[in-house]
Amino acid sequence: MSSQNKSAFEQILNTLHFLKIFMQVIKLLILCFNYGREHIELIDNILESMELIQPLLETSKYLPAYLKHWSRM
Repeated sequence: MSSQNKSAFEQILNTLHFLKIFMQVIKLLILCFNYGREHIELIDNILESMELIQPLLETSKYLPAYLKHWSRM
């Protein structure tokens, strides 16, 4: 596999990994809003998920700039 193809493949994998974690965060937020304050542990799970996303955003040179911008908001 050429280095150009390998870089493109790594970019796709990084983006898919980010999207998978992002969707988990969205699902947890939906659960949190549906059940109100009864499930405080969901908030902890959301924060843990965000901690998983942050290193990916900081270390990935392949993620689009708009995703990196979103993480700083």
